[in-house]
Amino acid sequence: MWQNEFHTLLESEDDQEVARGYTIKDANLPDVLCKYRASNEMAMQNLRDDTIWLSPPSQFNDPYDTSLSVDAGPALAEILRRGFEIRPLPSLDKAQMEKVVTSADPIGESSSHLADLGKLTAAEARQLQEMVRQASEKFTHDITALGTAKIQETVKACSFTTLPLSMGMWSHYADQHRGLCILYSTASLDAGIRGHLYPVMYTPRRFSLAVHFLRFVQTQGRAHLLGGNHLISAAIRKSPDWAYENEWRLVFIDNGHPSGLCFPMPTPTAIYLGAKMPSKVRRDILEIAAKKGIACYDVALSDASFELRALPVSP
Repeated sequence: MWQNEFHTLLESEDDQEVARGYTIKDANLPDVLCKYRASNEMAMQNLRDDTIWLSPPSQFNDPYDTSLSVDAGPALAEILRRGFEIRPLPSLDKAQMEKVVTSADPIGESSSHLADLGKLTAAEARQLQEMVRQASEKFTHDITALGTAKIQETVKACSFTTLPLSMGMWSHYADQHRGLCILYSTASLDAGIRGHLYPVMYTPRRFSLAVHFLRFVQTQGRAHLLGGNHLISAAIRKSPDWAYENEWRLVFIDNGHPSGLCFPMPTPTAIYLGAKMPSKVRRDILEIAAKKGIACYDVALSDASFELRALPVSP
């Protein structure tokens, strides 16, 4: 699928490959983006002003939203190997130290040699290995939590779908069918907005920073640890449990608005009115829509099946 190719290219260290990914993504933008809203004052003001609200992912309903994972074990092993290269263990000969510094587990390798030489008991070697294992797990946990909190503050996003008649999303995001769904034509979006639209990838695994963290250690801090594409990659990965949403996201990197910000959008092409929308709210939305020339549709329940239908609102 083109989405998988795009996500792979986005994480590339080659700028040309990243650019190719964006070309693929831009060629596959959907015709319409749909935004479910509760009919609250913020939604009404956004509708009047032709704006949307970009939120930090920490405010979203998925606790894993825009999170990452970091297996710090390889990076920690690299730090230990470098330490042994600078200061070899005096009890080990050159051949033994060569095995230590080339091992994926330098502590396990060195403690085994020391146990064989009688410098450590077998119990002490196991204890040392267990201490390092626990330290690695804690380091992994701490840096994962710290990195996730950082990017959840830095990213600002707004979620869309391509499905204006989703029973689940009308229930979850449109105040149990009392809200609305706002439709935007992607043809009306300028290049700046289109460039920041991304398809969400549904995968069991969170975005992993392990390779980048290891490269950061290997280059002694010269490689980027959290580049812009890393943040975006984390922001557009979700569990397969959310795949029914068929989500696209507008994603920006922004440190200046911790609680979120309004962002200008073109005038919507259509508004779908929820099947349980209160009559006063309906009148207010229709009044706004009439002034802006926006087509409106009533969402109606089917008489025969568990489906929703969109019926044009009579003038």
